[in-house]
Amino acid sequence: MSTHWLLSTLVVTLLLPPGGPLVLALLAGMVAWRMPRRRRPAGWVLGIALIVAWLAATPWCGRLLASWTHPAQPVRLDALQPHGEGAVVLLGGSRKLAAREYAGQGETALSGLSLERTVYAARLAHAARLPVLATGGAPEGRGVPEAELMGRLVADLGQDARWIEARSATTEENAAFSAPMLRAAGIQRIYLVTHYWHMARARRYFEGQGLIVTPAPCGWGGELEERPAGGILSLLPRTDGLALTRSALREALGQLWLSMRQGIR
Repeated sequence: MSTHWLLSTLVVTLLLPPGGPLVLALLAGMVAWRMPRRRRPAGWVLGIALIVAWLAATPWCGRLLASWTHPAQPVRLDALQPHGEGAVVLLGGSRKLAAREYAGQGETALSGLSLERTVYAARLAHAARLPVLATGGAPEGRGVPEAELMGRLVADLGQDARWIEARSATTEENAAFSAPMLRAAGIQRIYLVTHYWHMARARRYFEGQGLIVTPAPCGWGGELEERPAGGILSLLPRTDGLALTRSALREALGQLWLSMRQGIR
């Protein structure tokens, strides 16, 4: 298991919703129980934590935060001209372990995020007539590496999954381990495929490796429309709202961490 991946997962779980607000609410409850004189301020903290937990799980909050990730515009596949040189670099999103329907094949399957990216990367590769590099490992230390799963699907969709980078556990490692494979093939220009809210940070890592990156974000679903559908329903907690909020906040933390590291250097 990757230590870096494990530590970052723990930090994100404890800081971001729902973990962060729930931990704060738990601490406030303990203070109110053990210290009666502090019950009123603890009650205020508890109330604020519950309100934050509610808002974080709403599509409205998720859309608002996602709009602050400065997403790149999507690539128009119908207007794309075939390229003679280059590659489509496909970043993994996550895997599902213990997928019983794939017994005999490692019981590992791509998550919904990875499926979205893989299908789009295959269509992009077809339109641009470029090979695909799939990057993503097995950070939990078991199961089939994500890059292998994505490569199989790209091949099933009739495209050339030419490179499989199966060691990486983080976005930074995606770039660090993929770049030498591309340079060895004489490739400098890439289309980078990941979700729009992840693109800004991923692009910084790949450009830091000396690659010329054309962002090819995917996963759009009306989140950034000026007047998205839903109305009052967008203020009700939903799992997809919480997922989008977590993704946007995770990227904000990642961007901050990357900027701090580059500033130190």
